This record gives sequence, C-alpha cells and structure tokens, in this order.
Amino acid sequence: MRKKIQLFQADFFYKLYRASVEKMVPFGIFFFFWEKIKRQSDNLKRVGLSQRRGVGRLGVWGVLLYFTFSGVYSVALVPFIDSGKLLRPGKFEVSLYTQMISRTKETDFNVFVQLDEGFFNHQNVNARYFIGIGESGALMGSFLKWILFPDYKYQPAVGASVGLAYQLFQFDLKSHYFNFYLRPFLSKEIETVVGKFIPYVAFPGNIRIKNFSQVQFPLRISLGMRGELFFIHFHKFDFNFEFSTDLTGATAPYFIIGAITQW
Repeated sequence: MRKKIQLFQADFFYKLYRASVEKMVPFGIFFFFWEKIKRQSDNLKRVGLSQRRGVGRLGVWGVLLYFTFSGVYSVALVPFIDSGKLLRPGKFEVSLYTQMISRTKETDFNVFVQLDEGFFNHQNVNARYFIGIGESGALMGSFLKWILFPDYKYQPAVGASVGLAYQLFQFDLKSHYFNFYLRPFLSKEIETVVGKFIPYVAFPGNIRIKNFSQVQFPLRISLGMRGELFFIHFHKFDFNFEFSTDLTGATAPYFIIGAITQW
C-alpha cells in the first residue's frame, strides 16, 4: 500500500511538471518543487517511517484520493490565492498562475491572470480583477478584500473578500454560471532564513446559478502559501501555491501554482 501511495505522489507531481512545460507556465517553479519532493522522498526511504506516522500519511492521502477521484464535474473554479497582505493606494500586483482541476478520468488545465490594487484611500481594503481561460472554459470577475484584524505579532490576519464571477463552461453559450462569493480567511506571515512565507486557510462559499435555473451552494476549503525566497534575485517576485477541495462535493478539487510581481 505504501508503495502505491508513493507511486501516486510521484505521478501527481510529475503531471504538474509536465503540464508546466506543455502549457508554457513561466518561471520554472514546478521543476524546483519537483526536485525538492524527490529529495525528501529519498530521505524517507533511507530513514524509514514509524508505524504511527505511516498511518497518518495514509489517512491524509486517503482523503486526497477520495476527493480527487470522486465523480464531480469540472467547471473553471475561482482560486482564492490571497492573504492578509495589503497594498497601499496606488500600488499594484500582477499574478500569473496555472490551475490543475482533477476529474474522474481527466485533468483540466487553466491559466489565470489577476490584478490587485489598493482601493482608493481605504487602507484596509484591496480590489482584485481577474480573467482565466483554458480547457474548462473562460472565467472573469472581481473581488473586494477587507482586513478586519491585521497580522500583528502573534495575531494572524483575519479578513474576508466578496465578489462576482461569470463562467462560460467549455465555451458553450448554453452552459454558463453566475457566482456570488463570500470568502473568510486567516493568514500569518512567517520569516525564516530562506525567505518570508504567508500560509493561509480560507473557506470560500458561493451561490452558483447555472443557466438562470439551477442553484448550488458550494463550500470549499483552500490551503495555500505565498512566499518570497531570498536566494531568488528577482525584483519583488513572490510565488504562491494552493490546494482546494469542495466540502459539499459539488465541484472538483484543484491545485494551483504561480508567480506574483508588484510595482
């Protein structure tokens, strides 16, 4: 069983790397993480895992396998990709990232571009505009993010974003979705010797209206991290990755990785 799990892990991350090459995702971030994962896997093989730790790993991968291979449809999904970090008025961030949506027998890939900016003179509010395109279709929308409690000392940032999004499933004019979002989240910046990292957890909920007739209420959990590596000498460059799954089973899980630059 452990061997099968390790094979699944290797195949999963190899697909990410291959997709990054085929889809021309920039910055080569996939290859960097693939090498780190292979090195860690080799260390685990040499050292060995205790029975208790092995059972824990089996449980985690069992949950991921359940959501990955459950029979759900694959519309383009709005990523969370956010934290308690705020932009001052007049400052902007541009993000480019790829999304891998895992279905029962296939995997869809989408590419997103988003723009974040300080919202007029509101110090605790940021605005976001995004567009996505790929095998799942097209998607566009906007959000407003509000930070209720800032990241300070041992206190994590607490906030929420609200927004609207329109989705055109596989470019079929007869299959479209309107979405209304509320996305509460927590995040905390951590500084280490290799860089600054902001892990976060969010619970994006939305009202999804299909073709003005069917209504759904998906609720997701999104786990991710934004990071700045000190040894990558690139002006104001951060990376971000995220895994998200639907707690209601209405939509498919996805994995995202991308790059952020600020000016």
